[in-house]
Amino acid sequence: MRNESGQAMVFTIVIVMGALIGATVIAGSIMIRQIRQSVQSIDSTKAIFAAETGIELELYRAYKDPTYPAPVLVRSEATYNVSVLENIIKSVGKSRTSSRALQLTLTPLP
Repeated sequence: MRNESGQAMVFTIVIVMGALIGATVIAGSIMIRQIRQSVQSIDSTKAIFAAETGIELELYRAYKDPTYPAPVLVRSEATYNVSVLENIIKSVGKSRTSSRALQLTLTPLP
């Protein structure tokens, strides 16, 4: 009888430890996913600000100084690429795996 109660205790401990390890693995997986999402949101923000820099540059060149040099994004992994077609300015900002695009259509005043 005592031998059987010892086996039941070991079996119960193994089941409880398995449940705890499973819960820990699931919690760790969720934390890693949340950290990854926060990094991606930071990269997305950098990309949109880089795209906005390109739009601002082309507006400044169009209305103030056409020879104004392109700014250098300091301490940033972000880049931008600007294209101008007639009255449409399109700027694409990139940071690591995120890309964000802005487009501005200029219409003449009546």
